Amino acid sequence: MKNIMKKERLPKGAEFVGTFQLSQEETIKFGESETNKELYPVCEILCYKDIPYVTLEIAGMKMIFKISDTAMEYLAGYFR
Repeated sequence: MKNIMKKERLPKGAEFVGTFQLSQEETIKFGESETNKELYPVCEILCYKDIPYVTLEIAGMKMIFKISDTAMEYLAGYFR
């Protein structure tokens, strides 16, 4: 159970480095045969420079989590 993520506060001086955005098409509703092919954002993951924290924004909620140093280095690698 020690690997469960715990909600945290973002440390002072945290420097934003980049965002991952997850998107999806609108759900096909009864009577429709296809979507309009437009993508809508459903979630954002904000990453910070040299600190192992991420901010998850989903469904109007914003949560901050501490992550492992390995995960931080992996995610930050996309923004170098």
